[in-house]
Amino acid sequence: MENAESQMNETDTAKTLGQFSSHGFFDASDGLQLHYRACLNDSAEYQLIALHGLGEHSGRYKWFAEQIAQSGGNFLCLDLRGHGKSQGLRGHSPSYEQLLDDLARFIKIQAEQSEQKNIPTFLLGHSLGGGIAINYTLQEEQYQDIAGQKIQGLIALSPLLKLSFQPPAWKLFLARKLVKLMPSFSLKRGIKPWLLTRNKAILADQETDPLMHDMVSAALTLGFLENGEKAVQIASQLETPTLLLHGEEDQVTSIDASKEFAAGTKDVLEFNAFKDCFHELLNEPTEDRTKVSQTICQWISKRLQAID
Repeated sequence: MENAESQMNETDTAKTLGQFSSHGFFDASDGLQLHYRACLNDSAEYQLIALHGLGEHSGRYKWFAEQIAQSGGNFLCLDLRGHGKSQGLRGHSPSYEQLLDDLARFIKIQAEQSEQKNIPTFLLGHSLGGGIAINYTLQEEQYQDIAGQKIQGLIALSPLLKLSFQPPAWKLFLARKLVKLMPSFSLKRGIKPWLLTRNKAILADQETDPLMHDMVSAALTLGFLENGEKAVQIASQLETPTLLLHGEEDQVTSIDASKEFAAGTKDVLEFNAFKDCFHELLNEPTEDRTKVSQTICQWISKRLQAID
């Protein structure tokens, strides 16, 4: 990468785009170009807007995108700023609120471009994306003028509400000292790849993936920690039907925080824990990730029936 931005040649693009049916860019409020991938269905009954985790990108969701297409939906996944083919310093956002604004603009653009007008929109987020999706849903009214529509359901996978480990004290101290002076100051997050999934093929692909990175800035670190804690505290304000899934052996994001969030909500949330599963539920061995995908598709189907 040159100047910490995503610079790719045609070979890299072909390798990382995979077989998504389309992709594109749009402008964020501060002028950065943000990238997304889509797997579209000619007769879609709904669309699923997705957000990936820290250090990864939308291209890793090809398998799940195909499952959504087969279930009758459009799948659209945003490359968060500083990730994938989106512009920005790797692993950085000037504020957490900027990420929520980016999401709102992505929702609006996809609604405007969709060939199937007025179909229900669901929001899905994994890890960092899961925390963003939860916080966006809790604050959705603030972003209605930008997004132009409300989501009909939220799916959070291993959401980053709290880490499952205590970050080194020196890293947090440094982040708090630098967040105002040098918010883009970045360090490696230090998560071992084998803690993410038990799927060896996925781990092997990750090692050669030019879009994967291991960086996180001071601003983003404090942003997701503070907003994760805030989300748990105001969980009772959640009104959108929600499906929350977490692996019981997750060593990256806290399943206890997910349980606490779920317990704090009203009757709008369904929580499922997956035995033996690690952090990346959609990248676990075939039998497990299939169960996760089926759980999601069945829940969406029930929501569609309730909407009708």
